[in-house]
Amino acid sequence: MIDELIDRFGDVPRETLNLIKISQIRGMAEELSVRRIYEQNKRIIFSFAEKNHLTPYAIFSINDAFKGRAFVHGGVEPFIRIPMIPARKLEDCLELLTIIKENKGGNENAV
Repeated sequence: MIDELIDRFGDVPRETLNLIKISQIRGMAEELSVRRIYEQNKRIIFSFAEKNHLTPYAIFSINDAFKGRAFVHGGVEPFIRIPMIPARKLEDCLELLTIIKENKGGNENAV
């Protein structure tokens, strides 16, 4: 979609790119049973439904990608909390959701 916008209109404004990213985040969040994404105390929190797609390998991959800065809480109301870097907020949300999506079916090679 972004390539088509560039082909037709030239450079795409940052605001438009941000709207596209937000749309991607919303779609992926719904698919992955994320109930809510919000900011609190300079952190981004992803709150999940009790039945969700958090596999052990996804959790491992998230901790690896965020270099141990991700906090994962399991249980009846699971959530993941990552530190918020304002300039990377949307990219970090997309990265975390992409990791979960790529690993939601499990992985036999999990460590």
